Amino acid sequence: WSKHMHPVVGQAYYYNSTTGATKWQMPDEVKFFISDELSNILMERFSPADIVEFEEKFAQMDLDGSGAIDKDELRVILAAMGERITDARLDSLIREVDTDGSGEIDFD
Repeated sequence: WSKHMHPVVGQAYYYNSTTGATKWQMPDEVKFFISDELSNILMERFSPADIVEFEEKFAQMDLDGSGAIDKDELRVILAAMGERITDARLDSLIREVDTDGSGEIDFD
């Protein structure tokens, strides 16, 4: 699976180059995959229960269930915490953790 930005809809989607399948929602095979290197680092610092808790908290913040937190969701989350934030700062926050360039925050 690879993640792409739809040129017309402007939303991320997933494409399986082996089967040709596409999905708007993050496929489970992708959602729960982390590299061995990252897994080892996480397991040194966090217990399996901690990781599950992080995933649950992330899922609660993923308001549309897409598997990622976009700019609008982040704005709602921060507003609920009493934070007022500019579009430029939101973009900056997302860029800091957006490793795949999708414009969204993914758990992985």
